[in-house]
Amino acid sequence: KDWPNSANLIEIDFHDNQLTGTLPTEIFQPFLAHLDLSDNKLKGSIPKEIKTSQYLRYLGFAHNSITGTVPLELYKLFLLKTLHIYGNKLQGHMMDAICELDVISDYVRDEMPPCKNMVTCPRGYFHPLGHATEEEDCAVCPHCHPEDDLKDRNCLFLGQTKCIDGTLVTNGDFNGDGVLSDREVLRLMYLKMNNEEWDKKYDSWANINGYPDACSLPGIRCYHSNLRVSEIRLESVGLGAGTMGVGLLPQIGHLNHLQVLDLSKNNIMHIPSEIRNLTMLQHLFCSKCGLHTIHPAIWTLTNLEGLDLSMNQFSNQDIPPDIGRLTKLKELKIYRSGLVSSIPNEMGFLTDLNNLDLYGNQLTGELPDSLGSIANLSRVDIYSNNLHGSVDAFAKLQHLEILHANSNLFSGTIPTFHSQKLAWIDLGENSFVGAVPASLGQLPKLVDLHLGNNNLFEIPDSLCNTNLGINHGTKGNCDHILCPIGTFAFGGFANEIKNRSCEPCPEGKSTIFLGSVECSVQAVVDYIEPFLSLVNDRAWDFDLLEVDDECQLEGVECDDEYRVRSIEFPLANLEFDEKVFTGDSS
Repeated sequence: KDWPNSANLIEIDFHDNQLTGTLPTEIFQPFLAHLDLSDNKLKGSIPKEIKTSQYLRYLGFAHNSITGTVPLELYKLFLLKTLHIYGNKLQGHMMDAICELDVISDYVRDEMPPCKNMVTCPRGYFHPLGHATEEEDCAVCPHCHPEDDLKDRNCLFLGQTKCIDGTLVTNGDFNGDGVLSDREVLRLMYLKMNNEEWDKKYDSWANINGYPDACSLPGIRCYHSNLRVSEIRLESVGLGAGTMGVGLLPQIGHLNHLQVLDLSKNNIMHIPSEIRNLTMLQHLFCSKCGLHTIHPAIWTLTNLEGLDLSMNQFSNQDIPPDIGRLTKLKELKIYRSGLVSSIPNEMGFLTDLNNLDLYGNQLTGELPDSLGSIANLSRVDIYSNNLHGSVDAFAKLQHLEILHANSNLFSGTIPTFHSQKLAWIDLGENSFVGAVPASLGQLPKLVDLHLGNNNLFEIPDSLCNTNLGINHGTKGNCDHILCPIGTFAFGGFANEIKNRSCEPCPEGKSTIFLGSVECSVQAVVDYIEPFLSLVNDRAWDFDLLEVDDECQLEGVECDDEYRVRSIEFPLANLEFDEKVFTGDSS
């Protein structure tokens, strides 16, 4: 308490040091310019001796327990530029004389809150900062009534940051009534989820006094009947997980009339369990949100019709059987997200589904037969996974328009598709065998057919001679369906629009199947192995990998230079599926 009386003492900074006691009068030295005692436990009043420090430019007493009133001497510190006295137990009124100090030198009366409020909120009002800002004035506490002399003890003090004891503004209750309104939740989202990155047009989200109606905010729609928030659309606005990395705030669960929530292309990183409270939610879009897990609460939202969780990082996570609970789902998108394991059989419970988009994951296993029961399915994209088996589950769907199954491990024959609406079929980069089914030429809307880089060896003339213009080809030219053996092209077919033709293989190289994307040097075993796979390995009873001299194989004829001239397969005991060679099961 014994302060040195020194003309050299110009700065004292003891903020946030757990200091107790009262303000010593000796602290106010004549040349003191900076005094910060904020965030301590100081009591008592502001002493009149403050007038001694006429050179004060910064004065900080915020967040203590200082009592009394603001002394008249403070108004005479004409060099003062920064004044923090909110968050105490000061009473009385802030005088208009404060408006003459430099602390509000940039004040513009017509565009900002009352100048006194910029220093500290008056009694019966509050603000999260304890004072008004350029954008937002102090708000009245609902239980404080000036006409009743503010007798409520919660209404006695200047610079309050909350109204009701224990109900902090940082939890979202802006008006202090103990209940979170839709408007308060939106304000809290703005304050806590990286608002500095948001587009400027969303600044009104923070100004609850200037914009008390949530329905007038950009990105928001409401019900006309009760003015409850029904849609939040914030795609790519800069929304973030906040400094604490909380992600989407748990208070989102209070918006229980919400039907649409679009947070796509915002790095929110986490969806809270409280999302289960959004029982009216119909559309949840959170693609490219930086998510690392699919919260199980999502599978409880049984009114969902659209779900997009694409382009997140769900590494080593699968699609759980609980997805079968979303029986109203019409659109499911979880592409390029690192999903593993197989597609669950419960996916077949989504009988209203018309768009299934799972491309670019690491899904394995066979397609469940239950997918064939999704009668309304019109678009399927399972490109670039590790799925195997057949695609027969999609063959009988009557409304299928697009099937994109390129770059998987599918095998067997290409099925006969029943949908007359099919416009695009992409089964390239798999291991389909046999002939292309002639029934494809009977699909009246088919314009894109990609079958390259499989093990196909026959195209029916009827498919080449259709008037459909498949792959932009001309009638009678099969190259636009699949390149002939001995030629290659990108995708395995010619494309006149892109001026891409089937090129002959270089000398010494060839292809075995139609629709090749490259040529290579072929050995006899390269021809024998595919044939044996078609006839169930019954033709020859030996291991081709152990054969040293191909010319010694039964049925292989070579010339004098040991070059293969012909191959004759023995026909005894052959077993094969007729569909392999006809292309259709009929």
